Amino acid sequence: MGDIDESGDIDVFSKSNNGDMEAVLATVINIITHFFKHYPDAKVYVKGSTPARTRLNQIAAEQELKNFEETQE
Repeated sequence: MGDIDESGDIDVFSKSNNGDMEAVLATVINIITHFFKHYPDAKVYVKGSTPARTRLNQIAAEQELKNFEETQE
């Protein structure tokens, strides 16, 4: 995940702080959930561009996954 820079490449180190992290993570969780419906034995590995971003994304993803699971009950 990242911002598109002027050359059209993804900049994984940018800090846009545009407030869309929850929406992006909810979308990613939704995509992963659909993926596992088709490939239940698969594994998904996600790593941030820095250790701090990996941890931040892990915390946010855990919360989004919890929210998603609550809506599926």
